[in-house]
Amino acid sequence: TFIKIHLFLTPRLRYCLPPKKMDALMQGIVDRHDKIFGINIFEVEHPLTASEMFEEARYAQAELPAHDA
Repeated sequence: TFIKIHLFLTPRLRYCLPPKKMDALMQGIVDRHDKIFGINIFEVEHPLTASEMFEEARYAQAELPAHDA
């Protein structure tokens, strides 16, 4: 099982931490959890609606590497 996190942040949230701290935080999450395949941060102008979240989840699922069940 692989987990890939797509994190959608408004500019206010995206820049609340310096870039190096944000990178270190994200890398720490990946390092501590062996099932997390990666974290991508996307900047959005507004919080996503439920339907936008569902659509983005489908895209993220499609990006995961193929593996045997």
